[in-house]
Amino acid sequence: MQKIFIKKGWFLVFVVLCVLAFLFFLMLMVQRTQNLKRDLSPSDASFDGDFSEEGRIGTVSYKAYSFDEVLEPGTYLVYAKTTIVDRKDLETWEDDQTQTSFYRYRVGDVTSKKIADFLFENGESPTAFVYKEGFLVGNLVSTDVHSDLTAHNIEAFVGLTGSVQRPEVANSQVFLSKDGTTIVTYTIQYPFLSFSDEIPYTVDLSITRGSMQKKTVTYTPQDLGIQMGYARPVLLSGNGKNLYLALTVDSEGMDDLNPGKQRLWRYNLETETFTDLSGFFEQNNILFYQINPDTQQLIGVQMEVSQETNEVGFHVPVAPTTIHLLDLQTQQSRVLLHDGDWTYDRVMLSDDGSEFAFNLGEDGVWILPVQDQTYQSPFRQNPLAVADISGRLVDWIGDSLVVDRAGELVLYTPIEQKVFSLDRDIGNYHVDQDYQGVWYVGSVIVD
Repeated sequence: MQKIFIKKGWFLVFVVLCVLAFLFFLMLMVQRTQNLKRDLSPSDASFDGDFSEEGRIGTVSYKAYSFDEVLEPGTYLVYAKTTIVDRKDLETWEDDQTQTSFYRYRVGDVTSKKIADFLFENGESPTAFVYKEGFLVGNLVSTDVHSDLTAHNIEAFVGLTGSVQRPEVANSQVFLSKDGTTIVTYTIQYPFLSFSDEIPYTVDLSITRGSMQKKTVTYTPQDLGIQMGYARPVLLSGNGKNLYLALTVDSEGMDDLNPGKQRLWRYNLETETFTDLSGFFEQNNILFYQINPDTQQLIGVQMEVSQETNEVGFHVPVAPTTIHLLDLQTQQSRVLLHDGDWTYDRVMLSDDGSEFAFNLGEDGVWILPVQDQTYQSPFRQNPLAVADISGRLVDWIGDSLVVDRAGELVLYTPIEQKVFSLDRDIGNYHVDQDYQGVWYVGSVIVD
């Protein structure tokens, strides 16, 4: 009887310990969830969603916020903020752990909303591109041990409402036409080691148009007459018919500024033919340019580069400056502005191509309407010229400009003279533990 009593006693003790352990486990889980909600609630943006989930997708960990809502029609800006979680080695960034938080802002609203946090290990550099009603998140990975050429390792698709999933376009950069009919992704194939002077890259384009079956187009630098580097897709036209490709070379193959040395090709997805558009750059000594995907126009800045270098060793552009407009379909060009005294470092066309904006050094961003006659120096006396805001032009969306104003990312509406501050940089990455770097991802239009 005594042995039976002892066995029953130990059994009761075991049961009690299990119950206590279970209750302790539940208490820890409740406390952990409360801490997560408290820690993840953004202090610099409104947060009306519930903590949705955390997990790992690809090589990154994430924490997502879900919003039980239907997106209102409008233009949404997506921007990111990178902070330091763990600086493991003061001498190098290669072991650092960083967090990049993504936000959305609907133009006209009063606050932004945080969508998701992504944790990057071992000094990985986060990257993101707008795609459909959301954006793709990944990191930059080296593609050649001999150069600084990079490729995008896409890890996740994040919807504007906070959903996170593995994308169908992983490990590629993707281009989606504005009308939604065409998707193009590309990957770069290369040998691990090359002892040739030529870089033997092979680029594979994966093209899907409407209900047509996906097809693959492969080309090499030699196919396009490239001796060094390769042609990288940079833009898909709004109607999904033309893909534009630009020359990319390593840091040893091109100087920091090389007017007229850029090259551009158009690949017609219907005729499956390449057209070399590089003559425009060579003839006009184009240094900076931007392409409007809807009008398929290129606006470019012609400048010379001084033989002297600045304090960090870079050659600097010098006047005179000429702004050209090129119709990429007809290859007809004309001069919009000529200035013998000033230089510009950014230039953009409005969505409909009726206006153009540019940076004029410390004078900030200026806007002029596109007209038949050429603006001459001093253009600032022209009543059509508008000096809108200081800073660096980042994007032009409808009636608003996205501007980097000394590290502060702002949305500026010239008509209303209204400035909305999205966020700003803090400190220096290599020095300050409270560093934060704010960067622009892109815009998404929801109908």
